Amino acid sequence: QKTELLSISRNDFHSVVKSSAPISFSIMKSLSSMIRERTESFVDDLRQRNLILKNAYTQLKQEIEERRQAEKKLHHQALHDSLTNLPNRAYFLNHLKNVMEKAKFNTNFFYAVLYLDIDRFNVINESFGHIIGDEVLVRIARRLKSCIRRSETLARFSGDEFALLIEGVKKIEDAAIVAKRIKKKFDPPFFIKN
Repeated sequence: QKTELLSISRNDFHSVVKSSAPISFSIMKSLSSMIRERTESFVDDLRQRNLILKNAYTQLKQEIEERRQAEKKLHHQALHDSLTNLPNRAYFLNHLKNVMEKAKFNTNFFYAVLYLDIDRFNVINESFGHIIGDEVLVRIARRLKSCIRRSETLARFSGDEFALLIEGVKKIEDAAIVAKRIKKKFDPPFFIKN
């Protein structure tokens, strides 16, 4: 069924509206209904677009967070040893460089570096295998971590080598005290898988 539009001049329209209240009411009612329908359609369209934008925003926010977490993980992996989760050589040397710069400008600031090497570690690897050797390194790292302070930086340099940076040393004896504390921590033997 085809709808035909009725055309009427403005003056005729005003005359009809002024002369007939029922026609005026009917026209106003039709216009009001048409405006309401179009407004509802417009509002529904806005709601739909808002929902699409909200979903896109949520997805984008999630993707940004995932990327941030991936970058954080990559940064951590680049500066930490995967076996012991200690800072690695690159992290340690960079931190040491910063501490040395600090010491240049502050004549009352001292630091010490302790280097630890596990004697005859290759015997453990050759006798018991690399899996046991890795477990020994993890246990060594745990013991070392348990006897250092928050201000001290412990790193695994490579294989069986560890380094400790002690900041704020007052005298040489302070570093010797830390070394004794570490040595005492290693008095008990390691028991790994019987």
